[in-house]
Amino acid sequence: IYQRICRYRAPLHRLTQKDRKFTWTVECDEAFNRLKQALTSPPILAYPDFSPGAGEFVLDTDASELAIGAVLSQRVGDREVAIAYGSRVLDKRERNYCTTRREMLALVYFLHHFRPYLLGKHFLVRTDHHSLQWLQSFRDPDGQVARWQERIQEYNFSCIYRPGARHSNADALSRRPVQGLESVNLLLAPNRMNWEEEQSRDTDIGEIYRLQLQDLGHAGWNKTEAHIRRRYWWFLLHYDNAEFCRHCSVSVCARTKAPTITPRAPLQPIPVQEPNHRVGVDVIGPLPETRKGNRFIVVMVDYLTKWCEAVPVKQQDARTIASVIVSEWVSRYGVPVIRHCDQGPAFESYLLREICEFLGIHKTRTTPYHQEGN
Repeated sequence: IYQRICRYRAPLHRLTQKDRKFTWTVECDEAFNRLKQALTSPPILAYPDFSPGAGEFVLDTDASELAIGAVLSQRVGDREVAIAYGSRVLDKRERNYCTTRREMLALVYFLHHFRPYLLGKHFLVRTDHHSLQWLQSFRDPDGQVARWQERIQEYNFSCIYRPGARHSNADALSRRPVQGLESVNLLLAPNRMNWEEEQSRDTDIGEIYRLQLQDLGHAGWNKTEAHIRRRYWWFLLHYDNAEFCRHCSVSVCARTKAPTITPRAPLQPIPVQEPNHRVGVDVIGPLPETRKGNRFIVVMVDYLTKWCEAVPVKQQDARTIASVIVSEWVSRYGVPVIRHCDQGPAFESYLLREICEFLGIHKTRTTPYHQEGN
């Protein structure tokens, strides 16, 4: 992370613009070398300290003709440590700003950029532009300045001027260098065919099998894997666990496991011996009311011939449905052997139950909430 990286990469950025001829100049070469140096050298960042009594944050902002940048640091004793850096290239519109407006843009932009660090605490803003010291107290601001002034009202900060020659971080945080990685010598097996045999002789792997399989009681893929991850980890653990559980050699494991597939009865045709042997009854509605006040239709279908009777009725109470069944079906086609219907209140009423018992009709029901059964 580099403080003015946007400014240094501006010559390279211009080469990628649309309708621009790619010409590598001395300025591009210097920018490229400076970027390489910036990416391979300090400063190093520190962690922010939000504890009570911690040093205040310091925000340094700066603006040029091409970019804006900022450094967020924190005071630790008698020195400052770098917390974060920020920068961005100005667009064509922002490059036309005057110097004061560009400096204001840098302050407003990076106040919002570092908002999680700065909001709710007093902090210090340092700038190399005198006018920014009175940004919060401008009289009669208008337009963009008024909007910027409104955006910074939520922050509690003091703004001071610092000459450009001294406008940089005082100190940077130092960290211990990263030590060299520890190398481990690995012995690779020349042949994978004997891995299972060799692992079965290994005492450590045998302990894993005992703890995670035998003591766990063949709990299945998910529980076995979760139990293993509490103590061990290796590459492709998930796939190895699934493969092992799939080919478990313990015969009791397969015999005692409950089936994971929901049992379903095979579909079988309903035997119907003759016409009027089995009749299905149902009610359609409520429908838009007719001129005669009918809002429901009682539908009766013979299962063998598919003969259908549809009778409009005003309501679907037990007395009305019983009257329709007797007058429109029984009196015309005879008494059916089986009456099949759903478990609606009218069909389960005492009146229809008594009529079926008197006429010798056997009543069958559909399963709840499964109208396809009728």
